[in-house]
Amino acid sequence: MLKSMTGFIKKEFSSEGGQLCFEIRSVNHRYLEPSFRLPEPFRELEPLLRDQLSKQFQRGKIDCTLRFTPNESNNFDVTTNEKLIDHLIQLSLSIADKISFQKSGVINPTDILRIPHVLQITEKNHYSLKPAIVRLFQEALVDLNIIRAKEGAALHKLLKSRLNKMTVELKKISAHLPKILAEQKKILRTRFEALEIELDFSRLEQEVLLFIQKTDVSEEIDRLKFHLDETDQILNGKIPCGRRLDFLMQELNREVNTIGSKIAHKKVTSQVVELKVLIEQMREQ
Repeated sequence: MLKSMTGFIKKEFSSEGGQLCFEIRSVNHRYLEPSFRLPEPFRELEPLLRDQLSKQFQRGKIDCTLRFTPNESNNFDVTTNEKLIDHLIQLSLSIADKISFQKSGVINPTDILRIPHVLQITEKNHYSLKPAIVRLFQEALVDLNIIRAKEGAALHKLLKSRLNKMTVELKKISAHLPKILAEQKKILRTRFEALEIELDFSRLEQEVLLFIQKTDVSEEIDRLKFHLDETDQILNGKIPCGRRLDFLMQELNREVNTIGSKIAHKKVTSQVVELKVLIEQMREQ
């Protein structure tokens, strides 16, 4: 199945700890080149995420960005230093005894909380969110694959259209060849007559034969047909085909260039130019 290498997906998840958002962007690339941007608390997940990605994708430059917005009201753990509080209470009671204060009026909770190290405030490590992150990433990869498959279907239709047009242009070239040969015969005959050279049928045939040898593109046309058939088979296959298609586009271009260099005739030149345009359009996809 042909899949496009371009795609973008955004996947979000809300929890008590905060809002998670995964953005994955894929573009064309010869090899698989993933990159990850993860918040500091979740950096350790990168090897696992990278492994999951490589199991589903073979090519493409894939940028994966995780954004995390913590819930401010639930982002910190607040505890008290019980040992310190007990110690402060004992000190307060001891002082009250020494200066004859009533014990009930000595302890003020608000004052105790203002004392350094009584309150212990730590930011939550959000460890519980890690399974949700992995699951969110897996879902994003599935959605990205779906998008790439849909774009691949449209791309398949476009490439098939280009192949059909190339086949038409190739048939036009084949149809022109007998006419070009007849024209060349006529040109040679006219030149002989203009030079007032006695027309020797064998000499004329030799010149025509030499022209045929120089302009023979039957092998190039056969190879072009073969490469077009192979391209069509690859497009209809179910295995990754990007690199193979790149190679075939190079081969198609090579054969077309050879035809253009062998036959410098206006009836063929227009077809050669059109074939080059079609090949370049396919390579750009």
